[in-house]
Amino acid sequence: MLARIHERGVKVCVWINPYIAQKSPLFDEGVRNGYFIHNSDGSVWQWDKWQAGMAIVDFTNPGCHALVSGEA
Repeated sequence: MLARIHERGVKVCVWINPYIAQKSPLFDEGVRNGYFIHNSDGSVWQWDKWQAGMAIVDFTNPGCHALVSGEA
């Protein structure tokens, strides 16, 4: 599909949202496995941009790829 889009001269820009909310079923797994960015005290860094308690996925951790791809 992307090849056909490129053939038509359309430029594609991909954006991901690196946040997982506390309400997500993936949140507890992410905390358990250390898949989120942490504060210096070891707690999960969170902010309230779109909803309370959004954690940022640490994509430098190879294990988090299974979490966000649905292979966990």
